[in-house]
Amino acid sequence: DFEPPKDTLISVSEVTVSLDLKNATAFLSVIPNKKIGTSLKIIKKFSNHIQKELNKTLFIRKVPKINWDIDDRDLKYKEIEDALNK
Repeated sequence: DFEPPKDTLISVSEVTVSLDLKNATAFLSVIPNKKIGTSLKIIKKFSNHIQKELNKTLFIRKVPKINWDIDDRDLKYKEIEDALNK
């Protein structure tokens, strides 16, 4: 089973799907930020398992292939906020 890194929260913040419904990108939000690299690596390692579970659970003709990426909006917002506070 999937086990996130200790003291880490991983959530899916957004999913985009291609027009042909063959591919989807799931954007992950990770807290704390210092665990982003480790978390993405673990998610990608379990990608096949997650895909199989989606294939079994979703009742649609073609389940998109899930690609994983980091939602960096929070990081950008923090950079802007830090710059404005200087």
